[in-house]
Amino acid sequence: MPDEHVDWIDGAINGAQSIHILGSGLNPERPAHRAIHDLDGRGWRLVPIHPRDAGRCILGRVIRREIEDGIIPDIVVFFLAPERAKAAILAMIMQYGSNDMPLIWLQRGAESDELSEMLEDSGLKHVKNDCIVEYITRNEMYSCLLYTSPSPRDATLSRMPSS
Repeated sequence: MPDEHVDWIDGAINGAQSIHILGSGLNPERPAHRAIHDLDGRGWRLVPIHPRDAGRCILGRVIRREIEDGIIPDIVVFFLAPERAKAAILAMIMQYGSNDMPLIWLQRGAESDELSEMLEDSGLKHVKNDCIVEYITRNEMYSCLLYTSPSPRDATLSRMPSS
């Protein structure tokens, strides 16, 4: 998939208000942590998810233990080992059902043949063999919505002016 431009992926990314990043903790050496920095300022509400670092912050964004109850994310990016990614996806299927599932983005290293087969068989929209940061950067993408604050207390979403 790298170096490919795919319309349905573009549509999902452009229409997303938020990107939940599983595995994004405080370790600045980890790719999931760097993804928050790399996507900062592009307009999406970035939500780091890491059970051990929950309650702490990356760039003013509170790290969550898990995806909050009542929230249906637009995109969930998995920086997890394949077994952990599979378990998280199965839990999401139980929580959201197949109709409300977010776009699943398996970062390199989160994929396995078994997981890929499960996703293909289920018909869930997913991306593999590519990095979301590289895809967004390569295609010069920015959100259609401008997320104006990393603080959950005064966070607002507003439309970016059209050109």
